Amino acid sequence: MHARLCTSLFAVGAIAAVSMPAYAGDAAAPSATLTDAPASAPSTYLALTGSVATDEFISADVGAEVGARIARRIWGHLSYRQGGNLDAEGGGEHFEVRTGIDYERCTASGGLCGLAGIDLGYQSSTWQKDGITESHGGPFLAPHLGLDAGGDHLRFRLIAEARGYVDRASERGTRFEPGLGISAAMAYRF
Repeated sequence: MHARLCTSLFAVGAIAAVSMPAYAGDAAAPSATLTDAPASAPSTYLALTGSVATDEFISADVGAEVGARIARRIWGHLSYRQGGNLDAEGGGEHFEVRTGIDYERCTASGGLCGLAGIDLGYQSSTWQKDGITESHGGPFLAPHLGLDAGGDHLRFRLIAEARGYVDRASERGTRFEPGLGISAAMAYRF
């Protein structure tokens, strides 16, 4: 069931990413129509991020992200997140590093933007209970959908993602671990 949910979320994200260009309007369209960012809009940002995800464990992380506009509607970003994880029996530390791209479309005012993207990265977790320590980690893929809202400089982002990683360090052998995640960020564009 977990894999079906991840597949469904990925499919919705892919459909939204393909459909977003259909919402592009002309200057006579209402202000809620999605459009390109103004040429004078800031092209880089720094963000503080908080996230919660579930795969083999439930993890909660905080981190930082840096991003830059690489085309009119495309942003690239790099982030580092660190925190902890737990399950019903124990817990430990968690970190991840990721890079990715986002396709963004905004209202005419730029106050509200929708985005669809994909991140690639690496995550590592430790798990401990009663003197036993396990290490888990490997590469991951995270397609996502989100909203970005705010003014020219200060922005709030909310992202939902389907995620999966290949646990290469598991004591049970290499295996795929699907999951879901949500993150929120305060970003400053300049």
